Amino acid sequence: NPSIVGQSVTITAIVSPYSATGFVTFNGGQIACQGAQFLINVPISNGQATCTTTLGGPPGVLSITATYGGDNNYIGSTSAALTQTTKQPTGTSLTSSVNPSTFGQSMTFSALMYFSNAIGTITFLDGNTTLGSSAVINAQATFSTSSLSIGSHSITAVYSGDSKFGGSTSAVLMQTVNA
Repeated sequence: NPSIVGQSVTITAIVSPYSATGFVTFNGGQIACQGAQFLINVPISNGQATCTTTLGGPPGVLSITATYGGDNNYIGSTSAALTQTTKQPTGTSLTSSVNPSTFGQSMTFSALMYFSNAIGTITFLDGNTTLGSSAVINAQATFSTSSLSIGSHSITAVYSGDSKFGGSTSAVLMQTVNA
């Protein structure tokens, strides 16, 4: 939580006491729990009912509750609401202005977002080392450097996400710096 629209999410209801039997119904949006078939009522097993679902629809906030129907020994109850945030999936591509380059030569890495209204920050990495960050403007962020050492570098662009869009990482761009 948050999750991406279309991503599989597992929601678990803990039913107390542990000996309770019966079913739990998960409510909120269009939840269909996966199992042998799509379930509306999930059986309790070992004090738990687990629902794995794919949250679709537009990005936003879902309020999900679990309702225990009761059994011969225990009355039913409804959980407090779980607030589940779903975000639009994103994609990020990465290019270099000069590849291969020579040692000391300036190069600009350009990251392009697939959604023009995404905001936030893109961080440029060389392996696990942060090179720098840049704000996303008009679905694009750039970073320039002339300080890469001689050799091959595994450059990626990582989008942090925002309130509507999930984060994403570009494919690795192999940047070669020659002597």
